[in-house]
Amino acid sequence: MLAGRRANTWLGYASKVKRWHDFCDSAGIPAFPARPEHILCYLGHLQEEGRIKASSLQPYLSALNSWHVDMGLPKPAVGHAITMLRRGYGEVQAEDDDEAVRARRPIPAFVMRAILDLGSSTGSVLVRRAATASVLCYAFMLRADSCVRLKHRHVTVTTRGITLQLQVKTRGRDVSTTVHRPGCDEVYHLIRLWIRACSADGAASLWALPSRPRDLFASPCIGKWFQDCCDILALRPPQGEKWVGHSHRSGGATGALSIDASLPVIARFGVWDNIASVQAYLDASVGPSADALLFFEHLLKPSLDLVRAQLAQERAAAS
Repeated sequence: MLAGRRANTWLGYASKVKRWHDFCDSAGIPAFPARPEHILCYLGHLQEEGRIKASSLQPYLSALNSWHVDMGLPKPAVGHAITMLRRGYGEVQAEDDDEAVRARRPIPAFVMRAILDLGSSTGSVLVRRAATASVLCYAFMLRADSCVRLKHRHVTVTTRGITLQLQVKTRGRDVSTTVHRPGCDEVYHLIRLWIRACSADGAASLWALPSRPRDLFASPCIGKWFQDCCDILALRPPQGEKWVGHSHRSGGATGALSIDASLPVIARFGVWDNIASVQAYLDASVGPSADALLFFEHLLKPSLDLVRAQLAQERAAAS
């Protein structure tokens, strides 16, 4: 039962349930079973505190719902009243805080190209780590948690490309999920450079420095390292937009779509369960660019004319 959820999920739920307990203790109400009217008051309390954005409410409700379902009870944080209060939460927040109203956008390909160049040219091991992690996350359309979980044994570098063995939310750990990126381009050389510089035992984190091989990393590191690179390069999103956790994943998928990679190919390479689930990550308005082509040309199928010519040459050589 405990293994039915990942450790990070349990830790996240525990902190959210504790927050609920603290509220109930201060209000003098029972924490379990939670009553819908008390949850409405709890959401009002969070809004008054001003520390939780409307877009970040779901984990707080999911923690309470999962707790009750695990105990054989119905979910308490659902229904029309909860939906209306969450909507009002966002409306009030928008009136009080302009900074809260920013659209999450995919990272543009030109930004990642600049970070790729930074990682290849820097003399700082910390900057190279930050740049390599950002580029890897973007080029493989990874979730931040999948990226920070990578160990040296999960990465295979050959003369034909790079293969990752991933731990992802949509797959059990008893099922191996691998993704191969062919070719020996600039992305390949940056990742190989980092691996060679930080070669370590296979069980060590891919992102641990040689002097600290036992370090472990959490998902927010990816966002911080990306921001560090942007600060060095003086790169910022347009006013009203922001680049956040899933922006690497959505940026990679959007970049691939912009050069006409097919949705089935994007879904397979990015390890989405189905094509429909990819849609939320895509911005179809983004046009093609040389930078996007650098990262995702390998996802394009070659012309059948070229393949036919190759087959003809092979047949001619064999005859």
